[in-house]
Amino acid sequence: MLFIQFKGNEDVLNNCQKISEKIDKALMIHALGQSYGLSFGDGTANVEYELTNWDAGLAEVMKVLQQENVLHHVVLGKRIYLTEDDYNYDIFYPLNYSGLVNPF
Repeated sequence: MLFIQFKGNEDVLNNCQKISEKIDKALMIHALGQSYGLSFGDGTANVEYELTNWDAGLAEVMKVLQQENVLHHVVLGKRIYLTEDDYNYDIFYPLNYSGLVNPF
C-alpha cells in the first residue's frame, strides 16, 4: 500500500481530489493499482493506493505529482504490517522526513 498525505497548502488541498483522480487513472490505464479513496482531516488529505507493481506504480504516481507541482506538499509512505490487522507507515519521501503524519 502506498500512502500519500497532502498537506500545508490550501491550493493543494483544494485540488487533491483532482490530483488523486489523475493518479488513479494513470494506475488503472497501466493496470498498476487502484485507490481506496481520499479522506480529509486536520488540514491534510490522505489517499492510499494498492499497487500491483511497486516500482512501475510508484513511477506513475511520481510523474503525476511532478506534473502537478505538488511534491513539496506531500509525504509518501509504504504500509509496513506488524500483524495482519496492525501496521505503521515507512515514510520514504521527502528523504529524511522527521515530521508527523496524520493517518486518521
